[in-house]
Amino acid sequence: MARGAIIAVAIAASSLGGVRAAAAGSRCTAVAHVSGAPVLVGPVLALLRERGVPVEGASSCGAISAVVASEEEHVRVTIIDGDGRIVERLVDDVEGAATAVESWARGDLTDPLLAAREAPARPAMDHEAPNTIEVEDGSSAPLTGHGLEVGALVEMALSDDGALWSGVHAQVCVQLGPICAGTLLRYAVDTENGGLAEDMLSHRQAIDVLATAELPIRLDRGRFAVAPGLALGLGALRAQRTETCDECTDEAVGLLMRGQIAGSARLGRAWYARLDLAFGWAPFAEDKIGETDMDPNDEPFLAGQPTRVYAAGLGLVYGGL
Repeated sequence: MARGAIIAVAIAASSLGGVRAAAAGSRCTAVAHVSGAPVLVGPVLALLRERGVPVEGASSCGAISAVVASEEEHVRVTIIDGDGRIVERLVDDVEGAATAVESWARGDLTDPLLAAREAPARPAMDHEAPNTIEVEDGSSAPLTGHGLEVGALVEMALSDDGALWSGVHAQVCVQLGPICAGTLLRYAVDTENGGLAEDMLSHRQAIDVLATAELPIRLDRGRFAVAPGLALGLGALRAQRTETCDECTDEAVGLLMRGQIAGSARLGRAWYARLDLAFGWAPFAEDKIGETDMDPNDEPFLAGQPTRVYAAGLGLVYGGL
């Protein structure tokens, strides 16, 4: 009897160990491809990496796609799993979005041991009917689109030659991992209220075209962000005499570098107010331009391109295109 009891216990223990091993082995994590609003994608990816969920490359467990978007004071998460099933969740913040994506990537919804706990998760958040999403039959490939940010700002600037400038600039960037890379187009006019241009009776206009890279740092669950950035490109300046004369116009083009720090605050959905503080440096700029061979009859020099410019800009940015 004793020997039979021992054998029965051994068999039961072995069976239980096999069940546990099978359960552990079944916990396979799929790759989570996340896209959507840049202000949300970065924090969600960071949280998934911290929790051990792969966000790039390939996995034997397949892949899921998730799109995150701002919706009033919440975050809407749309998930498409490897079998083409679609589910939407409306959560409070980026942490809730990361949790929703993680639960699908880890296969918790198909694990019978967790089904009872998964059903009541965040019941208050699913208070709206899911939006209809069309997916091609037989296609379970991850979404590869990147979120875009488009902004327009008015700007005031002070140059090292004492001139005050006013202008505007437009910018666009695409989220590439933690970096938002794009372009900036700036137009500014010397107000001629002081500085070299006023002294030399010159009217100046500047156009800058720059490639930009920013590193957004999210604060307060994505409601605010601080983004240090760098830019490199060309600055073109056109100067002309404010009075009528011959050969009173000249142009200059040179290398331009720009460093800046931007702060943004969410106004609702995908709209943000943005404040830029920037420093521009043109290392090869000439402060005086014009055609002259020292002939007494030549026209005087025109005001040239400033070497250093300090600027502040304020405007709106739309994210998540």
